[in-house]
Parts: sequence; C-alpha cells; structure tokens
Amino acid sequence: MRFLLLSLVILLPTYAFSHGDSHDKPPEEKPITNNAVDSHTDGQHGSVIPKPHTDKKKSIITQITLKDFSFSEFKTLHPMIVHIPVTLIPIAFLIFLIGLFSRKKEYTIIGTGLIIIGAIGAYLAAYPTHPHTANLPAEALITLKKHDLFAYTTLTLSIISAVLALICVFLKQRLRILQWLTALVLLASTITVAITGHYGGTLSLIHGIGAQGKYLK
Repeated sequence: MRFLLLSLVILLPTYAFSHGDSHDKPPEEKPITNNAVDSHTDGQHGSVIPKPHTDKKKSIITQITLKDFSFSEFKTLHPMIVHIPVTLIPIAFLIFLIGLFSRKKEYTIIGTGLIIIGAIGAYLAAYPTHPHTANLPAEALITLKKHDLFAYTTLTLSIISAVLALICVFLKQRLRILQWLTALVLLASTITVAITGHYGGTLSLIHGIGAQGKYLK
C-alpha cells in the first residue's frame, strides 16, 4: 500500500506536467546582423560571422500576476468545484475497499473522511455554484438534463454512502454486511459521478456551454 501511494505521488505530477512540446510556439526571430556591432571577422577566411541576438525574452515567471488568480472574470465557480466530487468519490471507494479486504479500520476512517468531503463538494456543485443557463440549443438542453439527472443522483448516493460509512466507523461491532453495502453504494456513486463528468465535458467542450460565459445568465 505504501509503495502504491508513493508511486501515485511520484507519477501523477509527472504525467500532469510532462506532456511534451505540443504547445504552439511563436516563430523564432532571425537575429539581426549588424556588421559593425553584432558580427566579427573569421581570422582565417575573412568572412563575417553574425553573432546571435543578445536580447533575452521576458521570462514567463515574471509575467505571473495576481490577476491570474482572480475569480472575478468567471461567471460561476462550478468548473472548479466539480473536481472535488469527481476526484474524491472514486478515491474514497478504492480506500474503503482496501479497508474492507484488509480488515483495517484506518482505511475505513480515511475513506469515510474523503467521501464526506466528496459529498460536500457534490452539494456545492449541484446548488450554490450550479450555473444558470439561457437560450440553449435543443441538443445541448437534452445533454444538460442528462447531466443534472446523474449529478443529483451522485449527490444522493454520496450522502447515503457517507452516512453508512460513518456508521461503520462508530459502530463498535463490525458488520461485514454493512461495510459491503457501503462499498456498493460508493461504487454506484463512482459510476454516476463519472457519467456526470462525461456529460459536463460534452456541454463545455462540444456545445460550448460556459466557455467565455456563453449561454450563462
């Protein structure tokens, strides 16, 4: 288990940030050669060899400002909040499952804490930060209804699993049937949150809902 967690800590940031040079780069500027200043003469052949341009471009680090971390330009924080249930509910299921097979209560406690936070995130995404749309195309409206259906199902299942997990933690006598029931509800919540994320990505990336504030009140 320690090896698995250590591998995740090492590999996940690597895959997240080392994605190659796929970004478009600005065209390289050819160095401006001035024979009087930016060149020198080859002693053997007498030819003029241009020196590279000495002006350095501004580092990207110096261009980072506080404005980059301001949320004032966003009409809703829903795209940020949804990562809480999308991430924590599946992880809670895996850790709770490890505790179920290893019979170690520590994993059950950790999984319970994660599913509680995941349920809170699902509530925040479904209600306080839920974006209000207007003038949606017919196809996008159907996708939105599917998205909302699975989102509210995820919220319901995550709350039920959080209650069941708490009972498993505080119950003195360990009931295997209750633990299995909690794991099954967590599995269902994991599936529904994945489907919810799929429809959410469809709304954003295919239908353009929310991009640059489009179709949002």
